[in-house]
Amino acid sequence: MSETTSQPRVPAIAELAPTIPALEQSPGLALPDSATEVWARPTGSAIVHRALLGEAAAPLAGALLRRRPQTVGSVITGAFGAADDLALVIAALVARESEAGHPLLKWEVRPGQDVDPAAHGFRALRTPHRSGDGTEPGIRGWVRDLVDWPRGEVAYYRQTTDFTCGGVSALLALEAVGERLLGDDVDANRLTELRTWRTATNVPACDPLALAVTVDRLRGDAHRVEVYLDTDEPVLLEDLDDPAELSFRADLQRLAARELAEREVVWHHERLGMDQVAAAVGAGAVAILLIDLEPLIDDPTPHWVVASAVRDGVLLIDDPWVETEIGESWVMTHELPMTGDALDGVVRWGRGYRGVILLHR
Repeated sequence: MSETTSQPRVPAIAELAPTIPALEQSPGLALPDSATEVWARPTGSAIVHRALLGEAAAPLAGALLRRRPQTVGSVITGAFGAADDLALVIAALVARESEAGHPLLKWEVRPGQDVDPAAHGFRALRTPHRSGDGTEPGIRGWVRDLVDWPRGEVAYYRQTTDFTCGGVSALLALEAVGERLLGDDVDANRLTELRTWRTATNVPACDPLALAVTVDRLRGDAHRVEVYLDTDEPVLLEDLDDPAELSFRADLQRLAARELAEREVVWHHERLGMDQVAAAVGAGAVAILLIDLEPLIDDPTPHWVVASAVRDGVLLIDDPWVETEIGESWVMTHELPMTGDALDGVVRWGRGYRGVILLHR
């Protein structure tokens, strides 16, 4: 009498080529209809992994994992399979992320995806404010912490223009310390976004000094603002060559510096290290950071983001920009973990100067 032995059911995880949709890299992959759209999404600058259980011609379960470069947290953007089969895939991805030292794993669920992240140890993220592209109703977010990381969570808001990242970052920072300026009214939130940007803009960007003035105006009495900018020269003017324009923008920044002094907001002229930012956030501050987007989404653009939590040198970032053209949603850009070392190369612009605003609780 002969015996047959079954092969171990171990999901295969493979890194896919950058910039090419996963479906184009697996022409023989048999997917259920619910998964095809996810696999066909553009990947852009994302780092993408594919996990499959069974033969590619007839997989029992599978999932896609996406991550922005320079970050240490991934997002499951699509998964399929019967509960027991999918559990093996998710367990393999969780083990992979844990072994890589990543502190959390998120899961994006869109309409038509019949999965239950809660059954795999994930908890629901707060519903985002309906705002810019990538926050459409029905896109749900889940997270599984891979380390003990108790923290508060601010409902995500995506900028509704190409240029209001500074205003939105100010609003998210203020929300993190309890100053509720955003609500349930979509139109009212957009006007609040534009009003906040308008008070801080250097047309169209928000320079660190003017943005610090705006945050100080909107903060509560229990909070305190300070700004770090390690240059006395005008900033965010690198693309201008018209003398009249340069003079005008420089005067706006001189005006912001005067307003800072009038409001008794301290402007530190030294460069703030990322370890110092992490220490400040760990002590309860929220940091608004001027970054270069190129290392994250291959877009050389000055941009503002918010850091509101930290653990073991990893900061949680809320980025108001969702790069929907490469398949991102708000689940990617909310609670985005980055190490201090990675941020050290990202939190800079122009001649290498660094702008940081600290809002102390």
